[in-house]
Amino acid sequence: MLDAGGVVIRYGQLYGPGTYYETEKPDPPRVHVDDAARRTVPILEAPPGIIEIVE
Repeated sequence: MLDAGGVVIRYGQLYGPGTYYETEKPDPPRVHVDDAARRTVPILEAPPGIIEIVE
């Protein structure tokens, strides 16, 4: 993926509405589903690399 000029996004365990962990936080690494979505949008235009999205 990186050789093709892409971005690899690694997420912690998602929690919040619509996930397995709707009412409780999983052990780290974790990230709320809304925060993951908000932080993903600008990354779509980022230079090639590996990015982790966690709390």
